[in-house]
Amino acid sequence: MQFLLMITLLSNLFTSTGDIDFYVVSSRYLDGSGITWDEVYINIPVNQEFSLLEMNLIIENMRGEEKYNDKWPMEIPPKEENYSLIDKFSFDLTDSMEVIILITDPASNLQGSVSYTTSPIEANALLSDVLFTTSVSPSSDSSKFVKNGLLIYPAFLNDVSVNNPQLLAYYEVYPQYDSQTISLNAAILDEENTEIWNYQSEISDQPEGIVIGKLLNLPVGELLNGNYQFIISAGDEIQKSNFKVFWDLTAGEFAPPELVMSPIAEKYYMEIDLIMNVEQQNFFESLSDEGKQAFAKIFWNSRDPNPLTEENEALELFAERIQYADEQYSSGFERGYESDRGRIYIINGKPEEVTIIPADSQYPPNEIWNYWSSGYKYIFADIYQHGEFELIYSNDPDERNHPNYEKYTNPSLGGIW
Repeated sequence: MQFLLMITLLSNLFTSTGDIDFYVVSSRYLDGSGITWDEVYINIPVNQEFSLLEMNLIIENMRGEEKYNDKWPMEIPPKEENYSLIDKFSFDLTDSMEVIILITDPASNLQGSVSYTTSPIEANALLSDVLFTTSVSPSSDSSKFVKNGLLIYPAFLNDVSVNNPQLLAYYEVYPQYDSQTISLNAAILDEENTEIWNYQSEISDQPEGIVIGKLLNLPVGELLNGNYQFIISAGDEIQKSNFKVFWDLTAGEFAPPELVMSPIAEKYYMEIDLIMNVEQQNFFESLSDEGKQAFAKIFWNSRDPNPLTEENEALELFAERIQYADEQYSSGFERGYESDRGRIYIINGKPEEVTIIPADSQYPPNEIWNYWSSGYKYIFADIYQHGEFELIYSNDPDERNHPNYEKYTNPSLGGIW
């Protein structure tokens, strides 16, 4: 069934009034020093007749004193069906504030507006607000949409459809002292306040001041039409933090195809850490077994080039590359897909040029892989000459160079220089 999730009573979702339609999601988070930041997402549907809009952000305290007032232009791309322009800004909250967002079309003077009141989270709170999303993927970018190594776009009045049949909840947990044990509880309640789904977990042995990002995969595909509550809490024997939201769920009539995996794809489905950076790997390892399964599903769904087919072509290609790396680069010391050459092959595919340089009296054997389309070069050396090639140099910014790489490659044979 194709699910259309209409979050009509979401406490941090606001719909504009006036002539220009847009939506605002506000989510509050703590930084490491206990300061609240309000992160504000704006969604402007492009199915409106505007090419250039002006946004005016006004922030006032509850006495009506203006704390911030600024304007900036927003260029709207060509009109497309089911497309939206999404932007984000953040500001720190030291007191209760009224936020006023005005979007104006300078050509016609038409205007839409949203206003809402927001307050700081308590500095010793254990839990942030919850950001609902249908789009999450690992990222090492410095984009303003990246949080804790995850690229996140919020769900506005969003549909969970055949192309993306999932709804996720991102939230953060804040230990207040070293090794604090925090119990996490989440639940979905129906119209009669009957619990129909629950999740329980525990966080411990974490240092004070750390920010722990968490992700929950919510079973909206299993729900019937109706009104629901989503509740999440974090607490210990002394304190407790809560977040609650109401949903109105409407379901359509289309069934997405079940994923069909080849044997090798099924075998390597959970090996996504092979193509993550260190930050993303740390986040993945912090998840429960259920959380890892949910994350893997999101990971592969976001990479599926054709969600309407039973096969996920990106997953199949990934599995084929692992199998090839295991066959070609295994040694007596490690599996091929765990080796440096195997890892680079899995991430980038077959190199466009490979140069093999035998050992000489000064340098160990080298392999130089060039990917001309991306401009990246990877130099591997069998430093100890026992068949284990290590990555010693690359111009890929996501890779680390060996501190003594110049000792292991001959510059006169087409290496680094």
